Amino acid sequence: ASPPAIIPVTSVVRTVNGGTASVAVTFTSRADRTYTVYGSADPAAWGVPLTSTLSATGTSTTYTESGIPLSTPRRFYKIREN
Repeated sequence: ASPPAIIPVTSVVRTVNGGTASVAVTFTSRADRTYTVYGSADPAAWGVPLTSTLSATGTSTTYTESGIPLSTPRRFYKIREN
C-alpha cells in the first residue's frame, strides 16, 4: 500500500478568546470528500482525532479547534482524506 497523500495546509490562524485560544487550520481539499483532523502537542503522539467527519465542499476547507489553554506552547496538526 502506498503512503497517504500529503495534504497541504494553506493557513494556520491562532485567536485568543478570553482565557483560551482557538486555531483555524485551512487546507487544500477535494469537494465531496471527508477528512480526519488530528491535533497534538507532540507530533510523535497523535492520539484520537479531533474529527473524522469533516466534509469538504470545495478546494479549501477550514477546521477550527477551540478551548486550547493559553499555556499550551504549540500545537501540531495533521489532515488525512478518508
